[in-house]
Amino acid sequence: MWRLANHSEDTIDKRKEQFQNAISLLDQAAEHIEIGYKAEAYYQQSKACLHLSRIDYQNKKEYLKQALEAIEKALTFVLSPKYSGWYEWLKERIDLNEPDIENNQEIESEETQT
Repeated sequence: MWRLANHSEDTIDKRKEQFQNAISLLDQAAEHIEIGYKAEAYYQQSKACLHLSRIDYQNKKEYLKQALEAIEKALTFVLSPKYSGWYEWLKERIDLNEPDIENNQEIESEETQT
């Protein structure tokens, strides 16, 4: 669901709502009894939070913090190269101590190149 919001041509407000709905659904999915599903839900939630941070500048830092927290939760359930690679990628690019306006512009420019 977050991927649809990411590539949607809807308004920013509509896309924010779609991301927030996806994050909420992933919260529910993270309650699954199977640890693999829990981990995947947190991983996907981390990605959704990162993308939401790119369009919601007022709450950017909070969403980046949530992205890190979600992938850390995923790693408590399943230690996999996919999750640890994503965690390392985020940690290298996110500095929660930087001012919001300048925070993580490297992430935006780097992903537009790929």
